[in-house]
Amino acid sequence: MRKILSLIRWLFIMIINLLGFLTAPIIFPLLYPFRNTMLRETKPFWYYFDDEDEFGFDLEWWMKGRKKGFWMAYLWGAIRNPAWNLQASLKPRGGTELVVSYKGLLLRDWRKLRETEMEVLKYVDAEGEYKDNKGEFLSEKYSIFGSMFLWFEKEGRLYWRYSIAKKIIGRLWIEFQIGITKKRYTFRLKLKRVKLWRKEIERIERNSTKRD
Repeated sequence: MRKILSLIRWLFIMIINLLGFLTAPIIFPLLYPFRNTMLRETKPFWYYFDDEDEFGFDLEWWMKGRKKGFWMAYLWGAIRNPAWNLQASLKPRGGTELVVSYKGLLLRDWRKLRETEMEVLKYVDAEGEYKDNKGEFLSEKYSIFGSMFLWFEKEGRLYWRYSIAKKIIGRLWIEFQIGITKKRYTFRLKLKRVKLWRKEIERIERNSTKRD
């Protein structure tokens, strides 16, 4: 029964987030002119802003080659992260994650990780400099590959999540996260056609030669 309730709780919150996702493209441009007024701090209008990264103007990877202004704010706050404060406010309980059960394997840079981590794709530029979740090349050093289904408790409440990050075919990669992360309820799917960073390809080839 606890597992069923946990699944229902996630579904209910996803429906609320979906409402924010659908309404943000319309409501955000109406609220943007009032971004520096008390209206921004007033609910429900506050839900459509982003208190973590504002409009993305200070994020180098996001603003590279772009200019500050309404259009970039709209792409960030209405398309890429719609109603972000709403999503961020619907949080699981705090505290340490206590593992109940799990199935899967997590690997980063050829090393096994704890089951409480999540699969995620991370990127670098042509020089191998870390670029978080947006870059020219996929990094094996920073990404977490594999799949994991986890049941865990936080402050007596049961939660769950499933994540996977792997190559589908050729240069096509998938990143999928569903359930409850350390900070929020989530449903995230990314498909990306990308190359591994060349120096990591060279290292993989060397390792493969050694094993042969």
